[in-house]
Amino acid sequence: MFGGGTEKSQQFRNCFAAVTEENGVDCLDVGSVLETSAIDGVHF
Repeated sequence: MFGGGTEKSQQFRNCFAAVTEENGVDCLDVGSVLETSAIDGVHF
């Protein structure tokens, strides 16, 4: 179910940032301020 999830999620940040920039919307990359848990790597 989560196969390739790490690689896909690493692409998401750049794609999302590009869309928000094109539309003049501020974007907070929560990955720069939060960490996932070793117990549950899916949720913050």
